[in-house]
Amino acid sequence: MATPKVQPHFIVSLGKSLAQITSEFSPFPGYGLLVEGLCSILECVENVSQNRFAARQLAARAHCFLVALRDSEKDGALRNPRLARETAQIELSVILEKMIRWAAMGKVKSFLNQDEVSKEIVDCHQKLSDCITKLQLTTQFDILDWQKEHTEKAKQDHQELVEHLSAMETKQDLANVTLRDNNDMLRNLMTMMQTMMGENKQVAERIQHGLSVNLYALQQKTGGLLPNCNLDSGEVKRTGQFPVRGNSTMDIYEGIYLGKERVSMKAIRAMKGDERTIHRFKREGEIWAKVWERDHGRHIVPFYGFCQSEGPFPYMISPWQENGDALTYVKRNDHRIDYPKFLKQIALGVQLLHTFSPPIVHGDIKSANIMINDEGIPRLSDFGLSQIINDVAGTPFTQSSIVADSFRYFAPEVCTGSGVMSTMADIYALGMTVLEILTHQQPYSKIRMHTQAVVRAANGQRPDRPLEDSVVKRGMNEELWNCLVQCWSLEPEKRPTIEDFILVLDRVIDATPRR
Repeated sequence: MATPKVQPHFIVSLGKSLAQITSEFSPFPGYGLLVEGLCSILECVENVSQNRFAARQLAARAHCFLVALRDSEKDGALRNPRLARETAQIELSVILEKMIRWAAMGKVKSFLNQDEVSKEIVDCHQKLSDCITKLQLTTQFDILDWQKEHTEKAKQDHQELVEHLSAMETKQDLANVTLRDNNDMLRNLMTMMQTMMGENKQVAERIQHGLSVNLYALQQKTGGLLPNCNLDSGEVKRTGQFPVRGNSTMDIYEGIYLGKERVSMKAIRAMKGDERTIHRFKREGEIWAKVWERDHGRHIVPFYGFCQSEGPFPYMISPWQENGDALTYVKRNDHRIDYPKFLKQIALGVQLLHTFSPPIVHGDIKSANIMINDEGIPRLSDFGLSQIINDVAGTPFTQSSIVADSFRYFAPEVCTGSGVMSTMADIYALGMTVLEILTHQQPYSKIRMHTQAVVRAANGQRPDRPLEDSVVKRGMNEELWNCLVQCWSLEPEKRPTIEDFILVLDRVIDATPRR
């Protein structure tokens, strides 16, 4: 049997060194290869990084097994000693082969395969038990003893893994292994760490914080979202008692994500944190992940997930946007903004959603749902929220009182009947949003009541064309106005596609003098 290369150290099994073990068996012919195999197992087990407690118990039991075999042969209790030694040789070879594989696993594989290795250790124990029964041997380890001890050793191994993954020095280890391990393996590791956070939510803060920080480092390295979008294992914590802002749909709190990143926690007042809501959010999480894979936050504010551990309402978690929403931003930075390019960034976000198969409908495009990142780039937020509320609340989103401030942006066809959202309804809302950003005023600004604006739109009365010099200088030329009018057509099929809309913006960019 080949002996794996190990670091020099003094190995002891059942209180005896390898030299002593070899010496004890030397008077018995036919045990040379068996002792060599046992010593290889005892050396190899020292290099098993995870499951080491359970693996050492298995090695000790293999030692007991060989002692029992020798003693039985010495006492003349074996019918066929040669066959018994051959049977033992096979069992020890299997254990050594597995030990070599466990010892050769890298850090990430060792972490991920802890449960699998634990099952293999149990399997080795059971085969040893079968062999002991078959040969009618008596050992220090009866069946109940080894099972009970293995359970305890497995718990020790798991706790050691938790400690290891929460240790600050592991952060650099994780950063290094990601360079050579495949992405699926790393996502499995992230899943394991999220599960551990749930298991340790009520215990030591040190463990929870360490897992959070290391999970964040791993997430940043992989460039993906967490595998589980249900963030109720302590991944996110609210940092304030009161909301920092809100609207008719939600209250927005500030939070901290994985102990590292400032996030927005949106409490959706139209929903309850029940099983139906959780199921719907999980379904939506698959869409969020697909959008992130394609966009990586360039045009769409990413959703990190949801949680319901901070109150009666579910929270949607996304990165904190210090610059606020689009209307607030353009008012504050009017003379610094290249409006046509700013608007194109918004349109590119809509295009991204609409080019999925099937298309993703945003459902509530308006300036308040366009957030500005640290570089001053507008990004669409809250896509799909309207459909979630519609599904969970059972009332068409467009006919709900909680979205009264969105009525001015809704296409007439979604405010009647079943209120079905569509990409063409998004185009209608995008046209209203462009008008709002260029004029710094909400659509139908002279009409006070939202419902009156809806009635006017349904009657085909579009917003008045703004003629102020400031609006024209921002990019409102003849072609753009005509495009907006087309966006507001009462016949959805006559509205421009998002691609046509972007082409118009490209020409506006070329025609508008730089400010």
